[in-house]
Amino acid sequence: MLPDKTLEHDYIVVGAGCAGCAMTRSLSQAGKTVLLIEYGAAAIAEREVIRDGKAWWKAAMGGYPYSTPHRTCPQPGLGRRKLQAYRGIGGGGSGNVNAGLWSRGRRADYVAHWPWDIREMERSFEAVEEALGVERIAPRGPGHLFARMAEEAGYNEVHGHGWVEDGWEPGVLSTFAPLSGTLGQRRGGFQKLVAQQVAHGGVEMMDHVTVTGVLLEPAVGGLSPLRAVGVEVGIVHGPTGIVTARQRLLVGRSGAQVVLCAGAIESPKLLLLSGIGDREELLSLGIACRVHSPQVGRNLQDHMIVPMVHICKTKAQRMQTAQTNPLGSHGFLHFSVTVPCSGGQGADAHSKHTKHTKDSKDSKDLVMRAQVLVMDASAADVVSPDCIAGCLGRHDTLLGQAMQAVLYTLLSTVMKVSVVKSLVQSSYSALLCLMSPVSHGRVTLASRNPLEGALIDPGYLSDQRDVDALLAASRVHDALAATPYGRGLFAMQLMPVHKWLKALACPYFHHVSTCRMVAKGHRTLETRNEGEGMHETAVVDDKLRVIGVEGLRVADASIAPHMPCAPTQAMSYMIGHHAAKLLLQDLIGHPT
Repeated sequence: MLPDKTLEHDYIVVGAGCAGCAMTRSLSQAGKTVLLIEYGAAAIAEREVIRDGKAWWKAAMGGYPYSTPHRTCPQPGLGRRKLQAYRGIGGGGSGNVNAGLWSRGRRADYVAHWPWDIREMERSFEAVEEALGVERIAPRGPGHLFARMAEEAGYNEVHGHGWVEDGWEPGVLSTFAPLSGTLGQRRGGFQKLVAQQVAHGGVEMMDHVTVTGVLLEPAVGGLSPLRAVGVEVGIVHGPTGIVTARQRLLVGRSGAQVVLCAGAIESPKLLLLSGIGDREELLSLGIACRVHSPQVGRNLQDHMIVPMVHICKTKAQRMQTAQTNPLGSHGFLHFSVTVPCSGGQGADAHSKHTKHTKDSKDSKDLVMRAQVLVMDASAADVVSPDCIAGCLGRHDTLLGQAMQAVLYTLLSTVMKVSVVKSLVQSSYSALLCLMSPVSHGRVTLASRNPLEGALIDPGYLSDQRDVDALLAASRVHDALAATPYGRGLFAMQLMPVHKWLKALACPYFHHVSTCRMVAKGHRTLETRNEGEGMHETAVVDDKLRVIGVEGLRVADASIAPHMPCAPTQAMSYMIGHHAAKLLLQDLIGHPT
């Protein structure tokens, strides 16, 4: 154990992902000193994941230095499959290993569920979009094919300017910068927002460091009984993940704060390790409960995707589907639709492991949001082996895991055969995305050991309404394929959704809401009695303060009171930027 170190920074920010970078940039620009702690390497700008638009999937699944590849608990709603649950590491976080898509979600959802002023959130979106250089990438190849089908089916072309609307939107907004040729370069959050401040000394960066807990002491005055006074960290040997030394970093400046930006998996894990969570569950692991906050780790949600693949009739059509754009592998066109949740043909085949809540009988009165992401198949030979091997078989046994490894090796070899590779790359591919899931799960500790990964249980398709919505959305796409243009385009569909839903469904890696913020219209309850007075549905208040602890906030996707109908990258950046505004507003009249 290294000697304690007292810091003179205004803020300790844990996690250099999308939210952490956006918040650090704003705080630094306001003249505040920030210590930014990151598990991975500070900068990966020169690595292939930044330069190559197609490299993100391989990097995401490959582990260090880009990601920490986790697996979920067995999912009963998906035949007890264990699905991938990676998170990006290093400067930029998961923003380095995603497809670069930029979408805010539906404006009405933020108005209805978030306690923040929508105009302030829009300003935060706009500020980050300008700083990152977000721009629209025009559709090519399969995007044009889908647009023709959507027009024939009577759907409108929409231009949401970042907001999601029902209809088809030509192209996508993206954090990729178009370059010469067919690919683009990723605009990473660390490189665009923080690297310059680190280089000039305005932000101190500690990389290859894992935070193992938040240090709490009794508070003097104020409403909360406890105050965060620092963090405990471990120095990590990158490739192995072995912690070589430990140290306590203590705040030395009055009013200094700790802000967790570690994401929807790691932020609740850190709170639980620090004794903030459900009292009975903490005690069962031998962790003293400092604050009884039963919602920590709960309400975990993720979008679900189901791949759809059609073989085109003619060689000319197949060549058109293989055309790529600066994203390299997908993002040609978004098609958003609201579908009634009313069950339907094929639903019973998938209901064995899904629950019917008391509201299920009223499902006909509900609406669900879905999205079709039209993509090219130029990288399908790289992605397909991992997807197919991950979909088939049981992964909760050693035999199942061994069979998956063998299947992956076999498929990778087959995909190198020129004829097979050409056929796969020239298919029409689309991702059917469930954007408003009802199913939810939780993140819990496996043990009190901070170096052991958390237990991740998203509860995929545990609610029958999600199954119904995906099947309804697949029927919408089937109707598009049945248009005159669609009939002339497609020869056949491989593995139809209504027959293969449980095997094909995959995670979208958009984990949210495990440290949920108080929703709009709800009131925060606080007390001076240690360990009591927690909010019944939230972990943080509308200023992102952990309820029951002073000087500790959470600012990442885990605080979302409602899941956006969009990839969560834009939302995470917005949260980080808005969090900085909240922190700076609190300093007015209370200088540090």
